[in-house]
Amino acid sequence: MKKVNNFVRTTLIGGFGIVLPVLVLFIVFNGLFKFIANSIRPITNIIGLGSNIKGVVADILSIIIIISICFLIGVIVKTRVGRFAHNKLEKRILNKIPGYGLVKDTIKYFSGSEGKPFTSVALIKPFGKEDMLTGFITDSHSDGSHTVFVPQAASPWQGDMYHVQKENVFLLDVSVGDAMKSVIAMGAGSSKLIEKYLEEQKTATIKS
Repeated sequence: MKKVNNFVRTTLIGGFGIVLPVLVLFIVFNGLFKFIANSIRPITNIIGLGSNIKGVVADILSIIIIISICFLIGVIVKTRVGRFAHNKLEKRILNKIPGYGLVKDTIKYFSGSEGKPFTSVALIKPFGKEDMLTGFITDSHSDGSHTVFVPQAASPWQGDMYHVQKENVFLLDVSVGDAMKSVIAMGAGSSKLIEKYLEEQKTATIKS
């Protein structure tokens, strides 16, 4: 019964972790889209077009306005004053909104933005056995060992941390984004990681 409860709990959390960011983004975008479309509809009504065309024009203008707003905010946040204001807003309001941090982290990992805590992808054998885990290097140490974060399948923001000796860490020339997609998909697409591992092992054997 305990195993069943753990399975249901982890599966539910994993699914929630995938659905929530998408749902939040959809709700925010949909609400903003409708607000802008309704706001500019009186302007499009002035144009001498059919009602259907007016609706299409309003929708297109709404999308253009949303993209322009996002671009403008991006430009402002790049300034010193903008960064200061954004940090204050995030600290006092945004971080308190349920799901905001999850959405932010998800976008950060797949947008290629800087400042990621994961430096590279690796397959590790934390206990020296043949079984391997997909992990992300978070730190490297003077003795050659690595600190590795192994995410929980389908819920990448939860997982375990391991301090692994270098002989049990196999760095892969794979992007963090590709590996993260495999984690979120509960292993689907991990063949790319395994193939890269086998390829690099074969190359190392030839060199030795």
